[in-house]
Amino acid sequence: MNRIGRFSLAFFLLMVLVGKPGLSLGETASAPEASYTFKNNMHRIFHAYNHTRISLGMERYDISLIQLDDALAAIEELPELMPARNSDGGPFFWKEFLKRLPVLHSKMTALKEAIQAKNKEQMERLPGEIFNLCIQCHSNARLDYLFRLPPGRQILFQDYMHRLSETFMAIQVYEGSAEGVEKERQQLALAGYYLDLLQTTLPGAGPSGIILDPLKSQKQLAGLRSLTVSMEAELDQGKRLDAERLRQGINGFCVACHGPERLP
Repeated sequence: MNRIGRFSLAFFLLMVLVGKPGLSLGETASAPEASYTFKNNMHRIFHAYNHTRISLGMERYDISLIQLDDALAAIEELPELMPARNSDGGPFFWKEFLKRLPVLHSKMTALKEAIQAKNKEQMERLPGEIFNLCIQCHSNARLDYLFRLPPGRQILFQDYMHRLSETFMAIQVYEGSAEGVEKERQQLALAGYYLDLLQTTLPGAGPSGIILDPLKSQKQLAGLRSLTVSMEAELDQGKRLDAERLRQGINGFCVACHGPERLP
């Protein structure tokens, strides 16, 4: 059974379960940890959608596919994580949510297929339809949504830096394992993608107000970007990945942002 088939079956079984007399949804997903995991997955979906949209604009279709796979995985986990109540204490709008969830999954899947087929019309149309679906669901449930983008340059820069650090940690997990080569390749691609974004969002000062030298900072980021390209080439040649070089480069840039560096 393929991925869509498994999701459809799980969704059907959940509908049967919550439709049984005497059994409320809260009994299946009322634990506080389920609510936190649910919120985390919703943010995970939006992050993946947002970077699918950004990477499409950059024509980084490899990144778009990675992000969509993560969004689909998060969507498939949601039926088991629905909380009994909203954050305002009211009952969770599970009937409406369960109606819309397969539609969201279907549109995300269609966008993935459109990218694979290089269907430009659908690649331009579907992200807007996905966004509107999210807005409609939040509006009907009278829940605020965190879609007011873009945030400030410094906030974007910090987010991309943290995402870059996450890719390195993921590379460490897979480093040296034969079955992890494709995962290493994906994480290196993501690292390169976030480095490209960092070069366009470089703020005038670091997190503690330290003034940054823009030329030096751009040079460091460009050097890191070249490193990810060379590491991807090494993987293509069958060489074992040495993640320590990437760690040192990321750490060096972090120290420059957080350390006592000043322009003369």
